[in-house]
Order: sequence, then C-alpha cells, then structure tokens
Amino acid sequence: MKYFSAVEFLKLYYIKLWNQHDLRIFIKHVSGIRQEVLAVCSVEFAQVCATLAVMLLICPELMDFKTRRISHFKKNLVDLAELELKHARVSTTWSSGVV
Repeated sequence: MKYFSAVEFLKLYYIKLWNQHDLRIFIKHVSGIRQEVLAVCSVEFAQVCATLAVMLLICPELMDFKTRRISHFKKNLVDLAELELKHARVSTTWSSGVV
C-alpha cells in the first residue's frame, strides 16, 4: 500500500475534482446539444406530420382525377376506333362506287 504526502494527496484530490468539473461541463454540453437536436427533430417531425396530413387529404382527390382521366382516355379511344371504322366504310363504298 502506498502512502501519499499531504501535497500529493491534495494534488490528486484537486485533479479528481477538476476531472469531475470537466465531466459536469461535458455533460451539460452534451445535454445542450441533445436539447438542440430534439428541438430540430421536433420541428422536422411537425413538418412531416403536416405534409402527411395534406397528402392524406389530397390522395382521394388524386385517385378520383386518375379514374376520371382513365375513363376519358377509354372513351376517346372508343370514339377514335368508331371514327376509323366509319372512314373505312366510307372509303370502301366510295372506292367500290367509282369502279
């Protein structure tokens, strides 16, 4: 077992206190950074929630728009096919009537 003189004992005691002081400062610094990160994360989370709420409101409208566009496309495709058939009939009757 090692015996310390009073000066060595005080020096080690002050080093220990200083290290504890540094540790407290470090913990305060880390907790300050943690609070900043939590504040930023909470703001970003609120923005994401707001965006999600808007998307949930818009989604049915977008699906309705998609359905309407598909039905219009099908209708236009049918109309085009009917028009081509009509032109084909007219051109065959015109060509057979000329000959």
